Parts: sequence; C-alpha cells; structure tokens
Amino acid sequence: MNTHGGVRSVMLRGASWLGKAKCQYAVLLLTLLIIAASVITLPVAATESELVKVHFIDVGQGDAILIQFPSGQNMLIDAGEDENTVATYIASQGITRLDHVIATHPHADHIGGMAKVIKTFEIGKI
Repeated sequence: MNTHGGVRSVMLRGASWLGKAKCQYAVLLLTLLIIAASVITLPVAATESELVKVHFIDVGQGDAILIQFPSGQNMLIDAGEDENTVATYIASQGITRLDHVIATHPHADHIGGMAKVIKTFEIGKI
C-alpha cells in the first residue's frame, strides 16, 4: 500500500480486515457523513430585513456607495461627479432620509453630486 497516501493510507491499514473494496466504501461513507454533518450545522441564512445592503452606484470615474442597515438607517459615502445620478438612484430605492453622509475628499468625482443629494433628501449627520 502507498505510504505517501496520507490519512487514507493509515485508515486502510487500520481497517485491512474489511478488505480493500469495503474499506474504500467505508472511507467514502465516512467522508459523506462528515460533509452531511457540516451542512446540517451551517447557520440559517438571514432574512432580507436582517441584511446589510451595500450598493456600489455606477457613477463612472468616481465613487458612490449607499449602505442600508437592518435598523433602517441609510449611509451614503461619496456622490460621484454627475449631479443627478446618485440622487436619482437613491430615490429609486424608496429612500427619503440619509442618516449619515460622508464625503471622503474634495475631488469632483467624489462630491460633485453631493449638493443635489443634500437638497433632495433629509440628512442626519454629514
């Protein structure tokens, strides 16, 4: 038998009384049981209302990220360069309030659309 076969070789040697075919079957069965046990113990997926939703808004060159928290709060990080793109997208999501607005730095491709966002939505903290 192969000595560099790792754990399988050890298991085959230890269960040699079963015969090679039965031993391979036993190894396969044990592997399937381990996989089944792993799947059964996986955590249950969260419901839609328990998820943090992150939207990477397509604004071309710049950045705009909308984050929706399970608590109902919304955060916007940057607003792209175009004045309307981000405000229109946020409105399309049914959002009327942004609890947190963050402008990472004063480059047009990050804050160009921020004025429209601030005028359009109720804002918590900037």
